[in-house]
Amino acid sequence: MTKNKKKENTKPQPLWFDEKIRLLMVVVLGGILLGLVFNPSMFTGGDNAQYITLAKSILQGEYRNLAFIGQPVEIEIPPGYPFVIAPLIALFPNTFIPTKLLSFFSMLFGIWISLLLFDRFKVPKLAGFLFGLTLLANPLFNEFSHWTLTEAPYFALSILGAYLFDKYYDSEKIFSFVLASAVVFLSMYVRPVAIPLVGAALIFLLVRKMFKRAGIFALTGAILYGPWFLRTMFTRQGGEESFYLVNFFGKNTVGDADAPGLFEKVFSNLQSYLFRDLPTVFTSAGGKTGPLFTLIGAVAAIIIMAGLIIIVKDKKTFLPYYAVLYFGMLMVYNPRFATFRYLMPIIPVFFLAIWVAFGIEKPIRLSKYRSKTVLAVSGVMLILSIIAYIPAAKANRAVLKSYSAGNKYAGLPHIVWVRFIDACEWIKGNTPADANIISRKPRISYILSERPGKVYSFTENPAIIMSEIDSVGADYVLVDRFSGTTQAYLIPAIQAYPYRFQVVHQTAEPATYVMKVLPSEPPIQQIPAPSEERNN
Repeated sequence: MTKNKKKENTKPQPLWFDEKIRLLMVVVLGGILLGLVFNPSMFTGGDNAQYITLAKSILQGEYRNLAFIGQPVEIEIPPGYPFVIAPLIALFPNTFIPTKLLSFFSMLFGIWISLLLFDRFKVPKLAGFLFGLTLLANPLFNEFSHWTLTEAPYFALSILGAYLFDKYYDSEKIFSFVLASAVVFLSMYVRPVAIPLVGAALIFLLVRKMFKRAGIFALTGAILYGPWFLRTMFTRQGGEESFYLVNFFGKNTVGDADAPGLFEKVFSNLQSYLFRDLPTVFTSAGGKTGPLFTLIGAVAAIIIMAGLIIIVKDKKTFLPYYAVLYFGMLMVYNPRFATFRYLMPIIPVFFLAIWVAFGIEKPIRLSKYRSKTVLAVSGVMLILSIIAYIPAAKANRAVLKSYSAGNKYAGLPHIVWVRFIDACEWIKGNTPADANIISRKPRISYILSERPGKVYSFTENPAIIMSEIDSVGADYVLVDRFSGTTQAYLIPAIQAYPYRFQVVHQTAEPATYVMKVLPSEPPIQQIPAPSEERNN
């Protein structure tokens, strides 16, 4: 009997039980999963260009929105992410790859920290590891591993802050607590959606009656985040509304701030997150909806809520407060922004809640089968994510091959974007450095042409657009081929004032045009003198 016990105790543990091996497996297997779907091209959304523009401004010793005519001071986007990518842009000014790799490794780091968080709750290491791979294979999740956006860095930093605070909130070493608090507040410098993380930590300390720690936490936040808050408050011009507050309470959202409007907003967001995005976490179905996904979302929500309630009763972690505050924030925000990307930071906490929920003893004893159940769920999720992943990886193989062969445009969604880039590069090399342009995508046109711009008004009144072109002092108009609004609003305005524009550059087909804005006086027409016969 003694020998058998000794034999059991010396039984080798699986590889994923060794922390170094598990980290290596996350880097290698996760790196392969992300690498096969890595898109090297420029992201055609405006957000990435915004961050790059702000990073360039930081390199100039300022924090302005260089992309827009007048280059206004930036007061909405915190400088954390632009500050981090600024050195990369300074060292590698002609490529997007370094900033993309920051997102790549941030996502891997965030998954690894998630596994460490799972360990604190005794989640089976294999189940946690499979769940991590599931996220990395999920096409909607891994998409943010190759864009110059804040999603992946924020995912990493916020989950690190949650892990450190959960670990050190009652540590005897005050330095460890301050460090954890600092990481929590630094998350707000990457994305303002970290407010629930900060609020949850503070509420948890107050509920635990750890008032001294709450004071230290608040002081840490005041020192770290106070300067940006004060700068924003004193720089904002009178009557200028915060973008984020407008989308919480403004009338331009679906549902106003009154009770019926709030209900409408919450209902819309609940449908999006609960019955579309949450099922995507488990099925990797890419945001599909329908009866099956509604059922999956409802069941998952019930299990997650049960787990969070159990954790709250335990009173040893602030994570339920974080989950509730974060999801509550999503419920009252503008439904126009209700997308999977906003659910990403809280997904590991949801998985923890599921693990805890399966540990209940009453009214049904699930704890006996908890490890096997969660392992089975993780395995099924991974299989579904791989099924969704394979087509994306196959499609991206041609992109990587083309890029390796020297095609710098490989991965762009359409040839019209190639022409847009060509036109912007022409502007950079053939127009005055202080030229202003009208562009459908002024942020993107700026990082390519280094010329500030402005979006034309979305109106069918040509006179308004022409007046706006004159009022901002635009020198050139960029006529793209990818935007329906250009066809609907800008081109009719140009056609209404043909004497005000001159084509100075035309790319290959499908053509993008660069048009010079001419003086406002129309050409003088020669009117013949009246004849004597007519006078008579």
